Amino acid sequence: MAADFGRIGWEPLYSRYDYGTDRYVIARDDLGNWIDIVGVQTKTGKSYFRRSQRDESGKVTGWWWRDSDNKHFDYWTSHELPHLLVLHDEDERVSYWAHITADRVQSTGKGRKIFVPIDQKIDKQSLDSLRHAASERRPALVREEPAHSSDGDVPEDRRLRFALIAPRLVAPHAAAGRSLPIDPVEGLALLAEGRFLDFKRFSEEHQSVPDPDELSGSDDWMWRLVGATWEWATTDSCHSLRNVFDSAPGKGEMTASGVLLACALRRLECFDDALSVLESMTALDGQDQADLGWVLVQRARALADIGDTDGSRSDAIRARQCLAGSGDDLTASALMASAEWQVFATEARPVSSSDGSAGQAVDTEKRSADQLAARFKELMTVADNAVSSWRSQTVARALSSVTDKYYESWAEYQPNRLFSSGGSTAAMGLFAAELSADITGDHGTWKAMSSLAGRQRLMGASDSNDQIAEIIEGIDALRRSGSSRHIELALDHLNRRGPVEAMTKSVRKIPPVSKWTHTTVDGNLTMLKLAGDLMDEQSAAEMLVEVTRIACLADTHLVERTKPIFSVGPRALGAVERLLPAAPDSTHTEVAAMIVAQRDRMSDHPAFNLDGVFSQIRPSQVNVADRDALWEHSHQSEGRLGTAVLGWFVSDGNPEARSIAVDRAENGDHRAFDALGDITALDNGQAERLMARLEVLALDKLSSERDNQKSFGGFDAVDALSLFNLYFPEAARWDPIIEILCEPLVDAIHKRRACARIVARPERLPSITLDALAADIGAISATTTVWGESSQLGGMGTALAVSIGVVQGEAADLRVTRHVAGTPTERRDAAWLIGHGHCHRLQPTLAVLIGDDNHNVRATAAAAIGRLLAESPNDMIQQLAQATAETDGLLLPSALLAGMSHVEASLPATGTSVTQGLLQHPSAQVRRAARRVAR
Repeated sequence: MAADFGRIGWEPLYSRYDYGTDRYVIARDDLGNWIDIVGVQTKTGKSYFRRSQRDESGKVTGWWWRDSDNKHFDYWTSHELPHLLVLHDEDERVSYWAHITADRVQSTGKGRKIFVPIDQKIDKQSLDSLRHAASERRPALVREEPAHSSDGDVPEDRRLRFALIAPRLVAPHAAAGRSLPIDPVEGLALLAEGRFLDFKRFSEEHQSVPDPDELSGSDDWMWRLVGATWEWATTDSCHSLRNVFDSAPGKGEMTASGVLLACALRRLECFDDALSVLESMTALDGQDQADLGWVLVQRARALADIGDTDGSRSDAIRARQCLAGSGDDLTASALMASAEWQVFATEARPVSSSDGSAGQAVDTEKRSADQLAARFKELMTVADNAVSSWRSQTVARALSSVTDKYYESWAEYQPNRLFSSGGSTAAMGLFAAELSADITGDHGTWKAMSSLAGRQRLMGASDSNDQIAEIIEGIDALRRSGSSRHIELALDHLNRRGPVEAMTKSVRKIPPVSKWTHTTVDGNLTMLKLAGDLMDEQSAAEMLVEVTRIACLADTHLVERTKPIFSVGPRALGAVERLLPAAPDSTHTEVAAMIVAQRDRMSDHPAFNLDGVFSQIRPSQVNVADRDALWEHSHQSEGRLGTAVLGWFVSDGNPEARSIAVDRAENGDHRAFDALGDITALDNGQAERLMARLEVLALDKLSSERDNQKSFGGFDAVDALSLFNLYFPEAARWDPIIEILCEPLVDAIHKRRACARIVARPERLPSITLDALAADIGAISATTTVWGESSQLGGMGTALAVSIGVVQGEAADLRVTRHVAGTPTERRDAAWLIGHGHCHRLQPTLAVLIGDDNHNVRATAAAAIGRLLAESPNDMIQQLAQATAETDGLLLPSALLAGMSHVEASLPATGTSVTQGLLQHPSAQVRRAARRVAR
């Protein structure tokens, strides 16, 4: 049996004593690195192969080993080290093994048994499974004793580590006052607790405590470390930390300053530099084992982030070994928890396939639900330590102060700003919690804390001395922690409200794709998808090429390195769409070429929606060969890509492409309707054929609604038929539209768009249709609920009645005024109606609606102002347009331009001035819209 282990590179350890384990072996990886020590219980002889188990064909699948003495199984399953049961066949010289765990052991009523599979031999074919078993040691239950010596102090050789990981045991208690000076380690602990103001006061009251801003020149290395930490915490600069690390006087000082430097470098996304620092500390001779474990935990975390799961797992297992003997050290307990989580994370990390979609987990054996539950129970046990508990208390206090602040705001309490510190209390508390998780290598908790701190900074930015800087810091924290959902919410808000400057500076801080990690890849793509048009031209060009390769699945290096848990290709496509307007024309040529090269891989993928991308690619920049290839693909494929390409050719004025789109739409391809472009370019014959098809679809929708078969989203045939009816009156089919509008069982969501079409162009309706609508206006306004909320069409019923002349004069003004003070939907509909030239005496209300709390109302009001500016401006509208164009954010300027673009009349002088001003907007999308309006 010992020879079997030797053949796989595992080294047997012999012991004179047998406490329930025959022997121990050292498990090693392919490079010879130590994985762990494994206990082995060996049973040799034919008698142990008598209790075989067979399958239906009679083939032996393995053997049961039984023991009537439960103490043996209890000892093995509760042992800190993993244990194997080995059945050795002397005649065949083959050893079979089973990993002894509680979930694999079964009761026999008189004892217990375990199954040894025939396909688990101690040989190279089973090496992966054996290594997996070797790394599954039970979490060490580190005893969290006070860790103080008899005089109540942390042992001197651990103080520096405690100052950073468990600072409350080193820093003076807040209630103790400041009568005595602090030493540098206590000062470092104060900073780790986020007590910057306390440190400053100590320096003011005690001559022996230096001013934190003047520590860089100190003769005392420890004070220089404190000064470097202060500088990093307040400015993000790592320069002084690097100097302190390079001049560390001892191994313990090097470890503490090195881990702190590595965390600071990660914050700046200098991952290679951070790894270099950590690697320089793993080769130190005579290093304290807990300090080595600290470094290995940090390196395991860093390696996992760049896709080296094997290296990460190896480091985490080694860290666990280093920390297991530090039973009286609270810091070792916290680091052990991080090591255990990292081992688990590298077991369960999904592997991404070549198309960027999440694949199977890295796990050499399938686990049952019970096994996973047991594993989580172990992880929860080791994670429940004093440091994590103190961190939770810190977060609770910080969030409590935030709650108090917002409660006072809700109560309309006006605090004395001189004494109000709710925001700073929360910020310092969350800084301390984030640093605690960061310095211990608890990556999951660090991400959560970083995200929480980032959100707090964003919410409190308006109260700070430098709003722009606070917003940038907040967004950076969300992006670095991979908090893509919160990034999306933040950028949506900034798109609507501004400041654009903060978004612009934030998106330009995204590093090149080569520096993205498992944690940051999602946040980076999300930011580019929402703000890529704010990049400068050169940066946009460089980023666009890289991201397009990812979107087109031509570059799998990012997927292989970062192992994302989402489909990268479709996510990157959104970034491509937003970057295109900011990039120079030459990159449009390159993007089109990459799409052409990968068109077959992308065409049938359901998640790839290229409509938006092709709407941004300038046709003039695509070379002849690629145009020909795209044209051929649009003929051959009716999928998303083919339809998007077809619509692109239609928008470029290709009549044959429009004819193909008409044929496909008529034959049931609903996506082809989106490819039609400007329907006024259709001839009467084409329009009539499409309207016949739309009538069938609209009546199908009516039938489904009456049968209570609700559906939302997708192609809106009712809206499309209404539009066609307005522009092709000779072939108009208004009867199904009126029937749908009058049917109370049809949800308002299916009526609103058709009503809006009519409100915009009532003069295009034939008199018979106007009479029918007027006669049924009461029935049209009656409807069922939308998503469970009573709607009554919002204000669109009133808008329809006013536009067709059912309600006029003061009566119309009164009803619309009520909507201006109504629900968000009613306010939006009021703005829509006013913007289309109705109730002109209510135009001053647009000044109120442009500042509405609801962004949809604001956008509709801005579009209304743009339309009125282009169509029938007066002094008030011109002033509102100028103010709207100067509004921060992208929402209102974009909506203003959209409103102006719907009117074919020449722009007045103010309109030209507004457009010229928006040609200088930071957003490339806004600039492009302004150029279209100017033309």
